[in-house]
Amino acid sequence: QETLEKMKKGITVDQAREALQLLDEADIITETSMILGMPDETPESIERTIEAAIAYNPDFCHFLAICPWPYADMYEELKPYIVSYDYKRYNLIDPVIKPKNMTLKEVDEAIVECYRRFYMGKLHQLKNIDNPFRGSCKTPSS
Repeated sequence: QETLEKMKKGITVDQAREALQLLDEADIITETSMILGMPDETPESIERTIEAAIAYNPDFCHFLAICPWPYADMYEELKPYIVSYDYKRYNLIDPVIKPKNMTLKEVDEAIVECYRRFYMGKLHQLKNIDNPFRGSCKTPSS
């Protein structure tokens, strides 16, 4: 909840969850982004993030590294944790913030693991999708 407020999303976690549920019920494809690598990030907070992503069950989920541009509202707060000012790395994939209790490599590996866990779980759901708009993987002969 605190992260949504810091990122000025203007909604609560419960509102986001409800929106995803309503969109799903209306057969509208959903896509979410989970931001990782904030200064207080820990392996436990990343575990809670992936568990939330799986529970919310959007069709697509992106796990992104925080990249604070100098004009961002959070820039001054995050500046002490920035380890790279090479803006080629500000691509939402390469971590440029060093959390207090994790290495950059751990954040990078956690992002990959989040993708792996989320999409491996999606594979089991694909065979049950009948709506052609949402991308049925059933072949015409099945």
